[in-house]
Amino acid sequence: MCNKTMNRHEQLTFLGVRPPVERRSVGPEPLTWPTEQERRFYPSSYLEDRLLAVVQLLQERHVAPFVEAKSYQELTRAPYFFSTTRLAKVLGKETEHVAEILSLMQWNADLQRRLEELKLTSPFLLRLRRLPEETDVLAVAEAAALNSWTLSELDHAINTRLGLLEQVQVQESRKEVAHLFLDSSPRSGQPSTLDPLLPVWFRLNQNPALQRPAQWSVHYRGGLKWHFEVKAGTADEAASGLRLAEWFRKMADALEGKGER
Repeated sequence: MCNKTMNRHEQLTFLGVRPPVERRSVGPEPLTWPTEQERRFYPSSYLEDRLLAVVQLLQERHVAPFVEAKSYQELTRAPYFFSTTRLAKVLGKETEHVAEILSLMQWNADLQRRLEELKLTSPFLLRLRRLPEETDVLAVAEAAALNSWTLSELDHAINTRLGLLEQVQVQESRKEVAHLFLDSSPRSGQPSTLDPLLPVWFRLNQNPALQRPAQWSVHYRGGLKWHFEVKAGTADEAASGLRLAEWFRKMADALEGKGER
């Protein structure tokens, strides 16, 4: 790992840069990110100074996530062309960490700026990468910063946005249903209040064929008894019977797995 105990020549040699015989003095200046076109006009001595400055910055104990990401990105581009593996070796970090932090640069510049203002730490920002929509990223990030969320609370909010909580609930219900069918013996002398057809109703509730003829809901009463509430989707009394007949036929088809007619 490149470190401060090395002299300038040793640092550049370790980084794979060959220092020129003659050098110019470069005074202290703020760490900015020049464009690739600007770099073409910099003398090699400046580029070497710049390289050492960026490497030393990245070796500080606390580096803001987007400063770290921009620094990695600069070193992976011209004229340095560091790979993530080489960067990790030079800086004494894990390759996976370098790649993950670099992934923050995939957001657009405006979103990067707004996230940087929220001062979220790297673990929070990396979790936000799970959200495909940038509007969701900003909304969840602002809520996390405003309410001082923990990582668990952030994960819950992200899972909710992705609809994963509903999937988990359905999967858990299916497991319990399977267990009920395999073991129908009563527990503690009390009948189960869990609807064994809950996953089925959840699936059918998403079926548009069952929503057109009538509005419906189902409630489990225990003991394998269900209570249906069905409202024909028409105010015409003569047509209501036909609507209900259509709904019952489609419900029967759906329960048998025949799908929409």
